[in-house]
Amino acid sequence: MLSEKKKKEEGETSELLKQLGEKIDNSSKLYDASLHKVEQMQQQMNDFEKTLKRHDMSLEDLLDEWSERQSDESQIRDQMRSLRETEEKFLKLFEVYQEELWAMHRLASTMGNDWQRQMQLMSQNVKAQMCLCGISPVEESGIPVDYALHEVVEVVETTDIQKNKTIAEVYRPGYVYRGRVKKKAQVKAFRCIER
Repeated sequence: MLSEKKKKEEGETSELLKQLGEKIDNSSKLYDASLHKVEQMQQQMNDFEKTLKRHDMSLEDLLDEWSERQSDESQIRDQMRSLRETEEKFLKLFEVYQEELWAMHRLASTMGNDWQRQMQLMSQNVKAQMCLCGISPVEESGIPVDYALHEVVEVVETTDIQKNKTIAEVYRPGYVYRGRVKKKAQVKAFRCIER
């Protein structure tokens, strides 16, 4: 009986060992599969990290470029502001010269013909240069008053209907710069009175 019992125990032990062996094999296979999955996940994490680094570097490059452009735009704005200020200063200087030339032209009209011819030549040269710079003088008399271009500072009465609302005399010339009125001409204008 003992031997039967021993055989039975050996059979059970053998069965248990066999089951245990199968479980160890299954566990080993499961471990290998898990290890393979971990390795795959590790590879995916490495790939993701590389991709993230590339994107990070691209983003850094983009931010550097954007910063450079902002700096360039800021410099351009500063240069444009400086150019506008310089342009305004030159226009103020031009206004001074225009008034002085106008005064000299009026003075020359009271002097001899040589003075008048000399002033006409000087005026022609100045007007040619003004045109090249985009400046149009407003200094003509005998034309209708245009309140966008003229500031009427004195009115003279006339009975001639043809002269009504025309410029009798220009006291101080004005000018248009690049299509914009920068300074209105100060003029004396005719006004027709009924008789």
